[in-house]
Amino acid sequence: MSEIYEYKIHDFLRKSGGSASKEEIYRAFGGSTEAKRMIDEKLRMMERFGLIIIEKEEVRLK
Repeated sequence: MSEIYEYKIHDFLRKSGGSASKEEIYRAFGGSTEAKRMIDEKLRMMERFGLIIIEKEEVRLK
């Protein structure tokens, strides 16, 4: 599994029209349990920094 970086998640959201479901993000970066955990951590951090908005299962760029 390749490393999951914030900028890769941001690029994925930008290329998918500015929003995506968490499931779409999980599929794009690998569906393993460890990958999901890392993605969730990155998403929470990005939300704290004001880069994204998380509404239930939908993730949007700010």
